[in-house]
Amino acid sequence: MQMLNGANDMLFCGGNCEGIVDGPDSVSPSLFPKAHIFESQLQPETGHGINLHFNAREGFNVVNDFLAEHLHDRHTIVHNNNY
Repeated sequence: MQMLNGANDMLFCGGNCEGIVDGPDSVSPSLFPKAHIFESQLQPETGHGINLHFNAREGFNVVNDFLAEHLHDRHTIVHNNNY
């Protein structure tokens, strides 16, 4: 599970997501307790509509890197009937 959130997301965390989405006191893992893999990422200078920001490409790269790293894990889980 990857959570990509705009650092300045007004809807999700009032415009300052630092420490809410990432860091040791993050609420994110408690939102997804069954996730075997969890990673959170704050997209700098970005609000709620990540796709609409000028730096959206960097966010897409983060997602693609996560998928490239962990997609094989899902394949293994599904084929071992542990999913």
